Amino acid sequence: MLFRSAAVAGHEAPSGDVVATDGGAAVPANQTADITGITVTHAARKVTTAVTLRSVAASGWNLVAAIRTPAATYRVTLIDLGSSSYVALSRKGKVVDCAGLTRSIDATNDRVGVGVPRSCIGRPDWVRVGAVVTASQNSTVVADDARLDGALTASGDPKLGGRVAVG
Repeated sequence: MLFRSAAVAGHEAPSGDVVATDGGAAVPANQTADITGITVTHAARKVTTAVTLRSVAASGWNLVAAIRTPAATYRVTLIDLGSSSYVALSRKGKVVDCAGLTRSIDATNDRVGVGVPRSCIGRPDWVRVGAVVTASQNSTVVADDARLDGALTASGDPKLGGRVAVG
């Protein structure tokens, strides 16, 4: 029997580049939304996106990962509510029923992530992935895109990295 290994792609993100979503003012002191790295693992059964933050907060943050396949773009949202968390997969604004979605929150190592079974996204040969973390700071929503330095895309969608073929 032939087994595929996982293809892994990582990207270091600059630290201290969090911005306010209501105008783009720099908020370099915010550690909760500050992504310092992203790792995408494209394995035979699952696509996993993990981000490293300067500091994982106890609650009040969201991770949005965009996954582009040859056929469609999906959005995986992880919402941390403190005592619980919620993860959902959507396409074109509609929730996609997907058994096997996973989430991980590792406050000790300041890493959070989501996993999507390849069967839920059409078993693609490759994916392009990006991530944005948002958090509340006082009455302002702040955000960081894993692939942009001190900026967000005009649409607010995560900037995608290069293709990661299934391993």
